[in-house]
Amino acid sequence: MARQAVDSEKFQKVLKRAQERFKRCEAWESYARRLFMDDIRFANADSDNKYQWPTRMWNDRQRDERPALTINKTRQHNLNIINDAKMNKPGIKYRAAGNGATAESARIWDGIARHIEYQSNAPAHYDYATTFQVEAGIGYLRVNTDYVDENSFDQEIYITSIADPLTVYLDPDAKAPAKEDARFAFIFEDMPKEVFDQKYPQYKQYVGQEVLVGEKGWFDEDHVRVAEYFEAEDVNDELLMFDGPDGQPMTLMASDLRKVDPKSEIFDNPQTRKRTVTRRNIHYHLIVGNHVIQEEERIWIGKTIPIIPVIGEETIIEGRLDRKGHTRAMKDPQRMYNYWASAAVEYGALQSKTPWIVGVESVEGFEEYWATANRQNHAYLPYKSVGDDGKPLPPPSRIEPPVPSPVALKGMEVANVEMQMVSGQYENQLGQQGNERTGKAIAERQRQGDRATYHFIDNLAIAIRQIGIIILDLVPKVYDTNRIITILAENNESLEVKLDPQLRQAHMLELNENNEVIGRVLNPAVGKYEVMSDVGPGYATRREEAFNALTLILTQNPGLTSIIGDIMFRAGDFPMAEEAAERLKRMVPPQALGQGPSQNEQMLGQQLQQMQQALQATMDELAKEKGKSQARLEKREVEVYDAITKRLDVLIKNVGLTAPQTNLLSDQAVQESTEVPISDTYEGHEDQMPGRGELQDHEIPFGGTRAPDGNVYAPHPEMPGVLTRVTKEI
Repeated sequence: MARQAVDSEKFQKVLKRAQERFKRCEAWESYARRLFMDDIRFANADSDNKYQWPTRMWNDRQRDERPALTINKTRQHNLNIINDAKMNKPGIKYRAAGNGATAESARIWDGIARHIEYQSNAPAHYDYATTFQVEAGIGYLRVNTDYVDENSFDQEIYITSIADPLTVYLDPDAKAPAKEDARFAFIFEDMPKEVFDQKYPQYKQYVGQEVLVGEKGWFDEDHVRVAEYFEAEDVNDELLMFDGPDGQPMTLMASDLRKVDPKSEIFDNPQTRKRTVTRRNIHYHLIVGNHVIQEEERIWIGKTIPIIPVIGEETIIEGRLDRKGHTRAMKDPQRMYNYWASAAVEYGALQSKTPWIVGVESVEGFEEYWATANRQNHAYLPYKSVGDDGKPLPPPSRIEPPVPSPVALKGMEVANVEMQMVSGQYENQLGQQGNERTGKAIAERQRQGDRATYHFIDNLAIAIRQIGIIILDLVPKVYDTNRIITILAENNESLEVKLDPQLRQAHMLELNENNEVIGRVLNPAVGKYEVMSDVGPGYATRREEAFNALTLILTQNPGLTSIIGDIMFRAGDFPMAEEAAERLKRMVPPQALGQGPSQNEQMLGQQLQQMQQALQATMDELAKEKGKSQARLEKREVEVYDAITKRLDVLIKNVGLTAPQTNLLSDQAVQESTEVPISDTYEGHEDQMPGRGELQDHEIPFGGTRAPDGNVYAPHPEMPGVLTRVTKEI
């Protein structure tokens, strides 16, 4: 739907309020803006525009054909700060501060901020604002939202700069460092009517129509003012706390709940906690001439006006505002330098360049020689030594060559020193060699210059921190549906993150069956974060420093190559560095990568290994003892077998058995030896006897016999078929 002018009483009040506030801003900033223009011109002066010369003095010198030189040393002093800010650009950093936020979710927020900066080309906008800050005292940044493309309803967040800082007015009553407490702001442009008609043909019909009687308005016969107008409105509301569907406490604004369910039981539930709060709505209006142009009343989704000043120095003296950059204090020393440089040139230019003084009579007839003496290398220069009257003539004499003006050179030297003193930047910081020789002395001199101008970098960091706060506020409102975005890690590696507004926690890792991370999920509406601005070298600079440091470490201790060699190559900025890093990483022990057993597990493993060694030693000892026991048993078997054999011999000889009885007894002995292993005889039982002694023959028990070894063997009383050695109790 095409935009239309809204002439209702409500918007007439908006227009009147805007015009009154605009006049107030004009009066408040008039002095600062006049000096802003003078400073910006002075900082960008050159030999053509002559901005560093007062107009009247320049005209006088031109009329008298006197030199008026512009040696713009101020520019180099300013660039020293601007380029340092480019090399050490502040970055947005988030820190988890409760309500479910974690260190990992804070790192994802860092990546989201870098993604927004990347897609906005934010570093270029930071540099643009910094240039105005240093040269003239103030630059502006802006945060805006827009659709991703013409085929999408998804929006993105963008950071931009404002081309002309003089087209911005902020609430004079704003006191916060980044002016986040401003209640209104303007971004305006006064353009010629013909330019307006070409740029905004859809609004052409509204120009020239008076709305406010008696008011000149924002247009005249030649120009039309187009302004974006932000104004804050404080609205009373009620904060509700109640139990959600899962039993967890939830907080919600009463106005938001009424939009969804005006008759919700939560309002009348006695368990619902209520608190009166004041929230701020930021209204946005587009004003063309004397008309408020809009499709519908728009409310900026953020909590603060998204215009961020980058201030150099701001002072209020006797109720008058002044802003200044680095240029202001250098204007007089710069003028001194220009004046003395011009005087030195003028002094030298006015001196004679003729090297000889001669009498006319002395060179009469030789004029051709003397006229060409400065172009040709004559063997000699003839002259007349005697005049026509016979009197001697003085010879030609050579005059002193032109000399520089001592006072002018001294003045240039003094002016140069004054510029260094007021800027805090000395020659060695501008590329000239100083007296410092040691690294510590050079670093100390560098820190001295940094301290003198650090307030510019610090104020830039304050502005970028405010951008981080605005991003923290906008992301849950802009990324309010499930979507996958690509964020940037600190090393510019791209990572995909799924945004899920329904996730109950701030952050979740998606793992595969091997517990490897395959995805990250973030709910930007959960968690509380603090925003910091990290001032220091950029990642590329720090990576180079890391590469040099690691190279030095490995040079002194090559054995660490298998531990940190891959990190060194990953910090390198040359072809195939990544490939070398990947190969070296395969050589790194798992423990160094945090993939091996923990320290406790390693200790337990060592203890287990020691126990296994002790167990093996015990088993070896048992095997050795078993071998000894087996040898004793085998020996005992032989002894028992011999005893049985000898017993048979005794029985046969002494008892006088017949041949059949002898055969029967032999068969029984053989059968006993086969059915009951002789190895079952053992000595263990004798150890259980209370005492030992030698048995007499009349003491031999029934069935027992004395063996050739002198011992008596008898059937075991508890183990049939087993013979045991019998000893006498003592």
